[in-house]
Amino acid sequence: MKKFFKIIGIIFVVLILLLVSIPFLFKNTIKEKIMEKVNESVDAQISFTDFSLSVFKNFPNATVEVGGLKVINNAPFEGDTLAYVGNFSAKVNLKDILFKKDDEPYKLLGFSIADAVVNVRINEAGKGNFDIAKSTSDTPESEEPNNFSLDLNEYSIDNLRFTFKEDGSKMSVIVDSLYHKGKGNFANQVLDLETTTSLKLSFASDGTAFLRNNVVTLDAILGIDLNQQKYTLKDNTLKLNDLELNFDGFVQLLDDGQLYDLSFKTPKTTFKNCLDLIPAAYTKSIEGVQTTGEFTINGKVAGKYTPTTIPKLDIRMLSNNASFKYPSLPKSVKNIDIDVKIGNDTEKLEDTYVNINRFAFTIDQDAFSAKALLRNLTGNMLVDADLKGTINLENIQKAYPVQMDLDLKGILKADITTSFDMASVEKKAYERIRNAGHASLEKFVYSGAGFLQPFHINKAGLSFNNAKIELTELDAKTGKTDFNIKGTLENFYGFTLRNEVLKGNFSLASNHIDVGDFMQTDTPAETPKQEEKKPAETKPATTNTSTAGASIKIPAFLDCTLDAKAKTVLYDKLNLNNVSGKLIIKDERVSLQNLQTDIFGGKTAVTGNVSTKGDTSTFAVDLDMTKLNVTESFSQIDMLKKIMPIAKVVEGFFSSKINVTGKLTPELTPDINSLSGSLSASLLDSHVKQTSPLVSALDSQFTQLNLSKLNLKDLKANVTFENGRVVVKPFTIKWNGSTINVAGTHGFDQTMDYKLTFNVPAKMLGPDASALLAKLTATEQQKLGDIPVNVNMGGNFTKPQVSTDMKQVVNNLALQVAKAQANQLTDKVMDKVTNEVTNKITEKIGGEAMNKATDALGKIIGGKTQANPADTTKTQQQAPKDQAKKAVNNLLDGLFKKKE
Repeated sequence: MKKFFKIIGIIFVVLILLLVSIPFLFKNTIKEKIMEKVNESVDAQISFTDFSLSVFKNFPNATVEVGGLKVINNAPFEGDTLAYVGNFSAKVNLKDILFKKDDEPYKLLGFSIADAVVNVRINEAGKGNFDIAKSTSDTPESEEPNNFSLDLNEYSIDNLRFTFKEDGSKMSVIVDSLYHKGKGNFANQVLDLETTTSLKLSFASDGTAFLRNNVVTLDAILGIDLNQQKYTLKDNTLKLNDLELNFDGFVQLLDDGQLYDLSFKTPKTTFKNCLDLIPAAYTKSIEGVQTTGEFTINGKVAGKYTPTTIPKLDIRMLSNNASFKYPSLPKSVKNIDIDVKIGNDTEKLEDTYVNINRFAFTIDQDAFSAKALLRNLTGNMLVDADLKGTINLENIQKAYPVQMDLDLKGILKADITTSFDMASVEKKAYERIRNAGHASLEKFVYSGAGFLQPFHINKAGLSFNNAKIELTELDAKTGKTDFNIKGTLENFYGFTLRNEVLKGNFSLASNHIDVGDFMQTDTPAETPKQEEKKPAETKPATTNTSTAGASIKIPAFLDCTLDAKAKTVLYDKLNLNNVSGKLIIKDERVSLQNLQTDIFGGKTAVTGNVSTKGDTSTFAVDLDMTKLNVTESFSQIDMLKKIMPIAKVVEGFFSSKINVTGKLTPELTPDINSLSGSLSASLLDSHVKQTSPLVSALDSQFTQLNLSKLNLKDLKANVTFENGRVVVKPFTIKWNGSTINVAGTHGFDQTMDYKLTFNVPAKMLGPDASALLAKLTATEQQKLGDIPVNVNMGGNFTKPQVSTDMKQVVNNLALQVAKAQANQLTDKVMDKVTNEVTNKITEKIGGEAMNKATDALGKIIGGKTQANPADTTKTQQQAPKDQAKKAVNNLLDGLFKKKE
């Protein structure tokens, strides 16, 4: 016996050692087999971080685990993650690992998947990223036997996120937090599979969310017949949010598709079922909601699904005279009637339709009803609809806890009949659209993002007449701004149904527009939760102040023409009167056509454009200003103040043409440092101010000039500006028969570098010049004419630095005076000598001999020889006195030089 137990013990130890060593002996073999099969069959990048083999976890079966499994796509989805599995565990027969022949498959007894993500995508070319299987030979003899067979007893999926996106249709389906567990014997051809499923479902198409995190659960027993590929729903309950549905019937796989014979209905018929359909994201909990009336959903799906057919559909939602009231809200919704059918009677996909035979409700005394028929849902959808009733917008949140970002008030009335097809909307073939009726909105108040002040619509009206939709009236105000708009809408349906821009032609009339009332924040603050208000509680008034991050944006959804008239417009502290012109609004841009206004005692016309598209707003305009007050214009318009600060010293009126481009601040005022362009101006009946640092600095250099009396009438000046510098082209100021030439540059920072030339009478050059002038006769002073004085102006306009060449000019004047005095002395000497010589000769030899003697005297004194024949006439014409004078001058010059 001892020997027997010893042998048994040794065998037991050997078995234990064998079980322990199996993972080490066969781990690499199984891993290599897995990677070999994967690389042979998959066109993608496969990797995993962990791999293990255990015989104890599910003994007597073995467990294979893979962790961090990734499937990364190749082109055309290169780099996309098709799948990630945090943990995959498979249960296989231990005998297969130890004794399986090469031609025998592994038996998969169970598996589990945890923390997984699957992303399925179909691009616009129709290719899916899931198509990663490598092509195999068409010859059956080349096929290898399947290395796995399903002998499942159980399986589970825990925390799977599945995403499906189709780029062409912009459709997306998201299944999140999926938990699914199944239990059944797949070794049998006929079995019952017990399943438990829960998930969160979201569905969106073309930017519209139809389902958002709707909770779906299903507990079902599924009868499976593997021989006939038939799956029968037995005992089951499906819950969508809290709405319960029971299914009956089967789905069978066919060679050319699937065969459906399914029916479903709601086991409960209270109206609470209807509220259960609405995602929790759009409302509060329905706990404690009081309801009356019934609501039922029942349907049948029967027929084949193939590439050319779909099953017939008959799905109905019905409710009659129902109501509901939330315990925390003051009002209830009553007289609810719902009759909706989703159907298909021909098995053709394009013949699927939705018939809203009736949808009606009342809140207080306001009743609303609608009916619509939607056909050809998958093609050119046809819509026939009737809307009629009254809705008090304020009552919506008092009866239903919808979470809205808007605080709305007002009375909406509608009586509209419409018939159209979506192709007409897309192609803008509005003549094929049939409309009739009208809609109105009264006493509307909107408080929220986009406006600093509440936006009030006293009355608005729309008139529908076939393809033409007319805005008959829009009487509105916000802050201090009021306006009345009328016009025609060109693509109302494209705007409301396809999120297209709103096109139209409108006229606007206003008594007062304050541009600051249209300030909006770039990132609207999150709307706080609405708390129940006491009846007497009122909202505090909002002040018209800009907040950090506020800006003015041209709406991107507008594409329209606006003929505008406004009595007054307040823009950047400027009061514009009698404003009129045409505005073309498109692509976040306003084009201004002959916009005219009265301002600063004159008129201004503006042509150009303003764009708020992108991060930085820009503008490019031409301004034509006529007879504006200089002082008011250049003190209140910051742009003019920077371009021509020298205008501060001028009083009167001016006309100007300005071409300017640049960037705009968030408040739509010019960014001064970005300006570039040109300006031409002419002064009308203007003069220099008596008091200014610049005038005082110049007056100190020309004490007798008195610049404040300069007449600047009809003065014209031209400048160009760019990068914060202004270049003033040369111009001339005329004054009392004299001129002042001006040219130079200055900066928007008020620094300046100007060159001026004052052409002034010598008497205005100061006391030194006056003392010199006193030595000359009046005739000699007049001969001097205007004397140029060069002036350099630097510093800035507040503290100018003025320098002149006055000292050099006075020195030059002294030389001219000395020369004139020398000329005076020469004249006196000549007169005396001439008189004496003439008298002596006359006494001795007579007149004819006197002329000869005088000529000889001139030659002797002047040292000249006989003149050339060509100069004979001129010489003969010279008087004896002139010849003598010239000779004496030469003599005096020689004497003076010797003296020096």
